[in-house]
Amino acid sequence: LPPVRATTLGNGLAVQLVEYHTLPVLHLRLVVRAGSSTDPANLPGLASLTGDMLREGTTTRSSAQIAETIEFVGGSLDVSTSADVTVLSVSVLRDHAETALTLLADVLARPTFPQVEINKLKRRETDRLQQSRNDPGWLTQRAFYEGLYGTTHPYGRFDTTPAVLARVTRADFMAFHRARYVAGNMFLTAVGDVQPAAFDALLNRTLGTCLLY
Repeated sequence: LPPVRATTLGNGLAVQLVEYHTLPVLHLRLVVRAGSSTDPANLPGLASLTGDMLREGTTTRSSAQIAETIEFVGGSLDVSTSADVTVLSVSVLRDHAETALTLLADVLARPTFPQVEINKLKRRETDRLQQSRNDPGWLTQRAFYEGLYGTTHPYGRFDTTPAVLARVTRADFMAFHRARYVAGNMFLTAVGDVQPAAFDALLNRTLGTCLLY
């Protein structure tokens, strides 16, 4: 395997870079230690909901503009949440590295959690939960985790609930983001066809300027 080059930006964000020159692509994985196990006990699902909202508007872009920016360069921007982490994944051609990092910095550090988008998310999640009640796989997973860990353990709180969706507020999203999306609680892994010196300069102009609380 190629060597891993580890550095830390001035704002405290840890970076791991792997040079891979076979293809002219760049893959970024920004890992935040903000999985479902960090949900407040009274708001299961908040970590995943917060992750879903990151692409729904920032101080400089609307949700449509975020989607258009990454699609225009033929890239992808995905957010996924597991029990332990939330991962922002970006893949682009090497020539669009600055666009990718600028957009990643924007959705990471400057989400606005628009109320209109929160309302849409609540409706989507409510519909999903209603359908999940008829899904044997979902029901089995819920029973397994609750039985294995108990409902009071962070790993035992499987998925959100309609009651949580009804009462979660924009302030809850903002508080969770401020508490968990901090430089010391995340790291970036970059793999691609880049030159370390030029990539370092690009990182410092984009993610390095983020005020990560």
